[in-house]
Amino acid sequence: MKEEKSYSIFDIREADPQLEKHRKDVIEKYLEYEIVLMKEFKDEGKTLDDVLVYESNDDILLEEDFDLGKFFFWKIVYPPKDMYVNWKITKRLDDQEDFYIEPDFVYRELHLIAHYDEGNIRYLSVDKWRDADGDGTNDVNCLSTRVNVRNVTWNWLRDTSDEKDINLLYIFDHGNYTYFGWPLGYHSFFTVDSNRDGRAGSGGGPAGLDELILDTRFDIWLPLFTYGASGHGRLTFIIEACYIGHYIDILGNHPLQERIIITSTTNDTSAGGETGQDWPAFSHMLFKAMANGETDFTTAFNIADKHVNETNFLSIWGIRDWTGKLVPTNSKLDDNGDGIGHDYTLPNNEDGYLAEITGL
Repeated sequence: MKEEKSYSIFDIREADPQLEKHRKDVIEKYLEYEIVLMKEFKDEGKTLDDVLVYESNDDILLEEDFDLGKFFFWKIVYPPKDMYVNWKITKRLDDQEDFYIEPDFVYRELHLIAHYDEGNIRYLSVDKWRDADGDGTNDVNCLSTRVNVRNVTWNWLRDTSDEKDINLLYIFDHGNYTYFGWPLGYHSFFTVDSNRDGRAGSGGGPAGLDELILDTRFDIWLPLFTYGASGHGRLTFIIEACYIGHYIDILGNHPLQERIIITSTTNDTSAGGETGQDWPAFSHMLFKAMANGETDFTTAFNIADKHVNETNFLSIWGIRDWTGKLVPTNSKLDDNGDGIGHDYTLPNNEDGYLAEITGL
C-alpha cells in the first residue's frame, strides 16, 4: 500500500480497487453513524486526529496518544465472500498531541538552527509520517518500537560516531518507577508500543517487558565512548517522562564518559504539561531557551527547571498521584559522573560545569 499523510478516515486510500469500492460503500452506509461520532468528538472538544485507524492487516495508519479508550468496529462483509476487512477505530480519552508537537519542534531546532544534517538525525515516532521541518517529506526514520530504539542506540549511534563527536539523545514519553521483584529491584522506565496495538507498555514478553525500556537496559545499549579523551566529545541525554529520575542514577554513573544526563522528573515526581499548551513544560522551555543557537545546556536547564518549579501552574499544582498527593515536577541534571543529579541554580555540587560549555 502506498503510504500517504492521513489525518481523517476520509483520507484512507486502498491500492486494491475492490477495497476502495468497499471503503466508499462503508462510508456511505455509516455516514449517519459517523456524523454522530464526529458530533460526540466535537462536544468533547476533540478532533478526528484523536483516533486510531487500522488497515485490514492491523497496520496502524494513524495513531494519537497512548491511553486506553473505547473501541468502535467497522466490519465490511460484502462480496466477494472470501474478502473480509475490519477497520478498527479507537476513540481516545485524552488528546496528547504534545507527544508529536514537541519532537517535531526539537527536530526543526536541530536541523534548521543547529544545522544538523538530516542524515545525522534519527527520528523515532509512533506515527509513520511526520513532516517536522515543513519541506513536504517524511522525517520519521522508523517507528518507536523496542527493537528500533535498541538499533538506534546500539548500532546506528555506535557505527556513525565516536568519542570525538557531540551526541544528543532526546526522549519524550510516558514513564514510571516501580519494583520489578528480585533480582531486578526498582527501576525507572519509559514505554514503547512494540506490538503496535496503540497502547504503549501494554504487553509483550514477561510482564510486558518488551514494551518497557528500563534504565539499566538502555544504559547497556549506549556506546561506552570515552568522550573526554578528545577534549570536546560528549553525550547529552535528555528524557521527559514521569517518575524517570532513576535514569540519572544509572546513566549518570559513568565518571569517565563525559555524559550530561537530564531528567524532567525524579523517581517520585511527575512531568507536567505547559499550562494551556500542547507541549511539555520542562523540555520545551529547555529547547526554547536554546533556540538562539548560543545558549548552553546549564543555562537552558536553569531556565526550564525554574519555570516548572515557580511559574508553570500545571507542573506545580496540576499533578497528583493516585493518593491525591501533589507531585510537582522536579528536574535534575548530572554531568560529573557520580549518578547524582541537582536542580537549579547550576553549576553547584560539581554539576553543571560540563553542560555549561556544551550546546546544541
